[in-house]
Amino acid sequence: MKPHLGGDAPRKRHAAPRRKVARKTVRRAGATPPRHRRPVHGPVDSGFSPMTVFLLIIALGLAGLIAMMLMPKKLKQIKGYPAEIVTEKPRNLLSEVQAVLVAEEGDPTEITLTEEEINHYLSERIGGEQAGVLGALVKFQGVYTDLEPGSAEVYVVRSVFGLPFAVSMRFVLEKQGYLQQWDSAGGAIGRIRLSGKRQFKPITDAFRRVIKVTEDEWSAIRHFEGSEDGTVVGQDEITFKRK
Repeated sequence: MKPHLGGDAPRKRHAAPRRKVARKTVRRAGATPPRHRRPVHGPVDSGFSPMTVFLLIIALGLAGLIAMMLMPKKLKQIKGYPAEIVTEKPRNLLSEVQAVLVAEEGDPTEITLTEEEINHYLSERIGGEQAGVLGALVKFQGVYTDLEPGSAEVYVVRSVFGLPFAVSMRFVLEKQGYLQQWDSAGGAIGRIRLSGKRQFKPITDAFRRVIKVTEDEWSAIRHFEGSEDGTVVGQDEITFKRK
C-alpha cells in the first residue's frame, strides 16, 4: 500500500454481496421419488358405519312391528261389539243348547244363534280385569266371536292407553268322513295375521283362560261334532242340530 500523502482519508472498499446459490438435490439412482403431502384441513367425517346402519334398520323394524301390534283392529264389523251397547239381559244360550241335546220326541232338535246373541251372552258370561303393574293402563273389554261361513274367529279384547288391543284365534269346521271337528287355523295379534295351528304364547294363554271359564259351553258344542252336519256356521250365525 502506498502511503497517503495528506488530504482525505483513504476510502474503504466494501466487499460485494455474495449471491446465494440454490443447492440441487442429487437423487441417487434407484431411490424412490419424494411424495407430495396434501394439506390436512382437519378430521373428515366418513358417515355412518355399517353396524350403525344395521342397528338402525333393526330398530325401525321393531318400531313398525310394535305399531302394527298396537294399531287398533277394526272390530265394528262384529255384531254385538262393543258390549257397552247391550242394555237387555242376554238369553241363557247354554241352557238352550243343552235342551236341544236332551230333547225328547216333539221337542226342538236344532237351535240357531246369531253372532249378536252370542256376543251379548259372552259379555255377561266372561268378565275380568288386568292384574299387576299394568292394571292402571290395561283394561279388559270382553270376548267376541266373528262368524263366517265355515269358521269362527274369537277375539279377546283389552284397552291399552284407551285404544282397543285384540288377540284372536280362528277356528274352522272341518269334516272327517261323516264327522265334524273344530281345528285351529291361525289368529292375529293386533293387525298382524298369523297362520298355522301353532300360536304364540300370549294368544294361547289368553284362550286357555277363556276356555276354562266357558268349559260347559265348549263341552256342549263338541257334542254336535259326532253327527253329520250337526254344526252349520253361516254368515253371522251358527246352527246346532241333533240327529
